[in-house]
Amino acid sequence: MRTIRVGPAGLAVAAVLCLVTGCGGGGGGGEVRYEGDYSPMSIGSAWDYTGDYSVTGPSGTESGTFTLTQTVTGTMTMHDSAMNDWECFVLEATGTNLEGAAFWPGAEIHIQYISKRSTGTYGVAFRDYGDTLYTFPQPQLLVPSPLVTGNTWTMWQDVEGQLKCTYTVQTAQQVSVTAGTRQAVPLKGALQGAFDSLTVTGSDTQWYVVDIGQLKQEVSLTVRYEGVTVKGDGTIQLSSHRGAGATPAGAAGGVLLVAVIERMRAVLPSQ
Repeated sequence: MRTIRVGPAGLAVAAVLCLVTGCGGGGGGGEVRYEGDYSPMSIGSAWDYTGDYSVTGPSGTESGTFTLTQTVTGTMTMHDSAMNDWECFVLEATGTNLEGAAFWPGAEIHIQYISKRSTGTYGVAFRDYGDTLYTFPQPQLLVPSPLVTGNTWTMWQDVEGQLKCTYTVQTAQQVSVTAGTRQAVPLKGALQGAFDSLTVTGSDTQWYVVDIGQLKQEVSLTVRYEGVTVKGDGTIQLSSHRGAGATPAGAAGGVLLVAVIERMRAVLPSQ
């Protein structure tokens, strides 16, 4: 096994949510072990993303652009279903589309509670804009530590355990975003589930940089409902950051997934 600490050349600049079913897999002597902190956090840090989405259904295609800002506003102790303490960073999401209209990603996710442990970064709970708190029966593993190529884990993307995604760590590659070109480790996910008479399949790929966090994400989804098929795609990329530390790994990823699925549901009949 090779051990590599992947990072940007020069100055480092610069996502729902439940049951961890395990971490393992991987393959033999070709493994690469990426050491370092892929989810650095500090109070007061803020990261800006730009993105786009496209949803195609029976009535045609809807598309748009948006901004998303993630800000670490403080810390809080949260509890899992067994009443174990989880020390969390409080991550607040705000945003709008670039034309100033109502749509922006993650309108259902206002605040996330993210915990860092030696085994990785976990999503513990979140609040929506109605201030309802959703606590997951078990905190979900967003990004394991260390990252080892070939390793896989499965997490649920909703609190009812109806939508799951299995991720695999891929080999690092150069990725270009608005904030610059960085060497990033991709986490490639296969998503599937069923809820509210919907079936959902698709892919979710997220790229991470040591000492930065999530650099980019691409999702491609298909939703089927009563014989109707809707396809949706979304992308976010880092544009700038302010403050020390970096955006919590995985936090922006859940926001984008929720946003695209909600737009897809909006174009289905009786949804």
